[in-house]
Formats: sequence, structure tokens, C-alpha cells
Amino acid sequence: MSILSTITSVVSKALGVPRLLTTGVKRTVARMLSYGLDAMGLDTVGIEKQIADVFKSPVTRDISDTVRDITTRSGLVERVGSLAGDVRFARNMMFETKFTNDRKYRFIGLVNVRNVDTGQFSSRWISFYTDDNLTKEELGQWYEDNVMNRDYEETVALEGFNFYEVWHNKGRLY
Repeated sequence: MSILSTITSVVSKALGVPRLLTTGVKRTVARMLSYGLDAMGLDTVGIEKQIADVFKSPVTRDISDTVRDITTRSGLVERVGSLAGDVRFARNMMFETKFTNDRKYRFIGLVNVRNVDTGQFSSRWISFYTDDNLTKEELGQWYEDNVMNRDYEETVALEGFNFYEVWHNKGRLY
């Protein structure tokens, strides 16, 4: 019996009847499992398959939740978040995964905007794909030029932003 099937068996037995667990409990257990499975060298898809096997059904989690759990554990979020705005992201700051589309990179960040009419501030998590490894400044400019007032019902001004996660499409050249 492999260590992976042992972990799966032990967790399944400890949880009792998985279908009776609440979604919040499943997500918490899935987060803890993702840390251990990542340390064992599984990729994102492998981790999601193992988590689904433990619960005998898919957990209501997006694959980005698993990636976020792993990048947080590994310290990548802090390293990417603290990078200067005019520096390109290094390979060791990227999370390797397989995309369903053919782009090279996915960037995830937080933007702060101000409603021009009311002056009210709000924050929003954003995510987009590109074939270019852009700096944070270039990402902010791209977002302002291409997305800003298309995705908002009101007219907004970009007040600030930071990017915390960079994913690279496994198998695509850098």
C-alpha cells in the first residue's frame, strides 16, 4: 500500500461518512490535505483527484483554491507580493500547473478602485491570462487600458493594485 493510499484511507475513516460533512469542513480538510500532497510532489490536478477520492465525490472547491493553498504554504504569495513593480517574475516565483487554455501565464492580483461619481473605494480580486511575463507596472497598465471600465457598472479610477500569484502553463516555454 502506497503512502498516498494510506493517507487517503486514514482520512476517509477519520471523517466517518464524508457525504454528511458540511462544505466548510470539507474545504478545511481539503486545504490541510493539499499541503501534505503538495509536499509529496503531486501537481494540482493530482491533488484535486486525491481530495475527491477521500470524500468519494468532488469537493465544492475551484482548482484555484488548491493553488492558492499551496502557494500560501510555500511562501510564494509573500515573495510575489513584495516584488518591486518594475521587475519581471522569476521562474521560482511561479506556480506550475496545466491550463485549459493555451496561454503561458496567469496573474492574480487585488485592485483598489474609486467610484468617480461617489468617491467610494472598493477592492476586487482579478485574474487574467497572457503570453507575456509582464512586470507589476505593466500588469496594472494593461488592466487599466483593457478591463477597467468594461467590468464595472459605474465609472471607476484605478487607485492601487498588487499581484500576488503568477501561474505558468506547464509544458509551455517561458
